[in-house]
Amino acid sequence: MDNVPHDMVNRSFQKILDIARCAVCLETARPKIVQCEGEHILCGVCSKHLKECPTCKRPFSRAKLARIMSQVLDALPKLCKHTNCGVYVSGDDEHEKWCGFQSTKCRICAWTGPSRDILSHVQQDHPSVTVFSERKSVVTIKGQSLVFL
Repeated sequence: MDNVPHDMVNRSFQKILDIARCAVCLETARPKIVQCEGEHILCGVCSKHLKECPTCKRPFSRAKLARIMSQVLDALPKLCKHTNCGVYVSGDDEHEKWCGFQSTKCRICAWTGPSRDILSHVQQDHPSVTVFSERKSVVTIKGQSLVFL
């Protein structure tokens, strides 16, 4: 591998990532992976409400994905499932559990957004709310404390 030029390895790896790309979300396909009769792959979640492959319009196959393909897909890095995050995670990584881009709801109003924005939302949209800590978003409303993580 020492004699293989770095750019050639990068191009090969990019080709593998392209093959493993979901036809809907365009990220590395995530389990449970679905394959169409034209052999395009999709994330199970992305294919949930589809009746046919968006790439070739062929129906989804009931055949199990080849073991080698499953192993290759499992070995590839996957983007965090939270919209706009962009961090690659491995199977044992807890990033997604604590990702600041995971969706959260304001307990005061109907606002929904990334958890990393909840403190600024409360400060901007609820100025009468007292924020006691910026490490944990602790607010007091009518004598009752709420903790937003």
